[in-house]
Amino acid sequence: MRKYYKAIGIGFIIGLVLFFLEQSFRIISGGEVILNLRLLESLSLYVLYSVPLSFVNGYYFGFLNTLEWKRNGKWRFGIGLLGSIFLTLFTIFLIRIIHKVGFT
Repeated sequence: MRKYYKAIGIGFIIGLVLFFLEQSFRIISGGEVILNLRLLESLSLYVLYSVPLSFVNGYYFGFLNTLEWKRNGKWRFGIGLLGSIFLTLFTIFLIRIIHKVGFT
């Protein structure tokens, strides 16, 4: 259970960092940051996307690390790449459904 909390926490931190980077770029480019519901919605979307993506990819690569790769080590990169792309796209698909159906 502790691993789940750690993965969720890492995803939350990634979402916060990306949100603050966006706001920093907005301020640097001459824009302004207005504290309203739209800003909170933007933050929640960053977290909505970053937590499941971090969770899925973290556990996928954790699973790959548990496998024995001594004989087929050259396949690890390709399996990791293709699996990560597939899982990321599928997770984004599910998140978009939740985002568009549930929140819009």
